[in-house]
Amino acid sequence: MKFADCKTKKERVAFIREAMGNDARQAVRGMMRIYANQTADEQAVEDTKYHNGIGFAGCDATLLSSFAKQVERGRTLSSKQMAYVFKKMPKYAAQLEREAAAREADTKVVDRVIAEAKKAETEADYDNAIAVEEAMHKMVADAERESEARGAWSSMR
Repeated sequence: MKFADCKTKKERVAFIREAMGNDARQAVRGMMRIYANQTADEQAVEDTKYHNGIGFAGCDATLLSSFAKQVERGRTLSSKQMAYVFKKMPKYAAQLEREAAAREADTKVVDRVIAEAKKAETEADYDNAIAVEEAMHKMVADAERESEARGAWSSMR
């Protein structure tokens, strides 16, 4: 079965969970994705500061952040480290699925805008569609920043 064959969120989460526990390449990619979701200060101290529903859980942050930094430096993980990654990463399947679903939705919007632009008969219409695409990317980025800020703010209360 492929990820694209999964019809429901539950199936997608189960697929990702399975990959995180068995496929070294996917588990490391997932770990790096979750690490990228950590705030800059969380990455710096290799710990969780904000309980915003993204990034590593506090109990995993130190070790998995350390592994992620090791991978960033171009080093490979030992078999013992990979065993730990296989053990811990399946619990992040729902977070990874949410991210994949958001990327898929963004891609569909961008693809639709591009398709409309290609249909446009004049260059001005094409330029307008490109401007709309750029505006949509900006809106998505602004919404993500606002969501992260709300998550950080609610965790500080």
